[in-house]
Amino acid sequence: MPHFLIRTNSNSMILTPESFDEFSYKNTIYKIENCWHSSKKTLWEIYISGMIKSRTIFIEQKSTKSGHLFKIYKASKPEIDDGIKKFLQFFSCQIQGILNDADIIQNNLSSSGRFPPLIDSEYEMSGPIAQFVDWKKSFGNDKDLIVEIGFGRGDFLFKLRRFYPECNLIGMETQPKSVYLTKRKLMKANESGIKLINISALSALTYLFEQGSISKIFINFPVPWPKKRQSNKRLVSGEFVKIASNRLKKGGIINLATDSEDYFRMSKSLFAESGFIESSIDEIYKTEKIGTKYENKWLNEGRAIYICSMKKHAAVPQALSKKDSTEKDSKSAAPAEFAAAKEITLPDVTLKLKDRYTDASGNRQLYVIDAIGHNLSEQLFFDGKMLNVSTFVMLPSINAFFNT
Repeated sequence: MPHFLIRTNSNSMILTPESFDEFSYKNTIYKIENCWHSSKKTLWEIYISGMIKSRTIFIEQKSTKSGHLFKIYKASKPEIDDGIKKFLQFFSCQIQGILNDADIIQNNLSSSGRFPPLIDSEYEMSGPIAQFVDWKKSFGNDKDLIVEIGFGRGDFLFKLRRFYPECNLIGMETQPKSVYLTKRKLMKANESGIKLINISALSALTYLFEQGSISKIFINFPVPWPKKRQSNKRLVSGEFVKIASNRLKKGGIINLATDSEDYFRMSKSLFAESGFIESSIDEIYKTEKIGTKYENKWLNEGRAIYICSMKKHAAVPQALSKKDSTEKDSKSAAPAEFAAAKEITLPDVTLKLKDRYTDASGNRQLYVIDAIGHNLSEQLFFDGKMLNVSTFVMLPSINAFFNT
């Protein structure tokens, strides 16, 4: 089965589904839906959405003498293809981006057994990602923090460094290749005043920054996703603006540059609703071109560039972290409780509880059930609904298992 082995010196390796981004390969989306824990191992629930069919598989994580082993859980009967292997490569790279000392020491995901590592994480992470980073300790000083979201090739990030030498800079980017190439530029320049983060901006702001810790945020040419059905993909959203406002200092600034007038107007409206007022354009935009490949492309095409600087003015309600939201939701909508029998025998099948897992909230459970009958031997995964499809064991049998 496809697998990889990670070695880390961290005392714990607690990760959450929110730590990871979706992965797309050949019109198929791979998304981590949940993470289930038992006393011995962890199961990662992966939802695969394709053009023809969708399915759920599981990745098993367990500790070994050599490190942490991640492998496709055979009992979930996955259909192994190149997409599964590519997803595991992406998954392993993101783990490297989250943990500061994680190394892949073994895998069977490519013919050579090798694939480029992402980066060593620029921030310390020895526990749940919901723990804030001590940026003063990370940089070795208490200078103001400036954040660029979506730094691409890193050109504007280096301009910010020259323009604001008295500040610490943090770049956020979801594309592993961009992070890897920019990391090489930083190493070549021996630049220690810039840190890189390889997770989504919303996750980074939620989990890695304390309230009032950022002075300025720069967002240059985010994908506008103009169609209505794409609105949930836009970076600037009500949720993003609220968490960004919470993380900015009083008087902090969000700077936005875009070639889309509609996106520009929509973003300014969302900023205003969350207590921002328009301020004078940041000096760096007045003295230098942004210089990104997108700006150059749009200028060559004769497009207008829209820039605004929005100042945090009025206090807004503190944005809940995803951890807080999960706790609040779990209290208001507790899942059904199952009194699981260890084993029952039905006319066509015997069902036996093999293992029980709990999610991070402690309120939901995943049951792994052995189903044994005539010409039948498989495992079922059930968390209130069937997570793997069985043509042999129907839902009434499962209902009988939990109600007996």
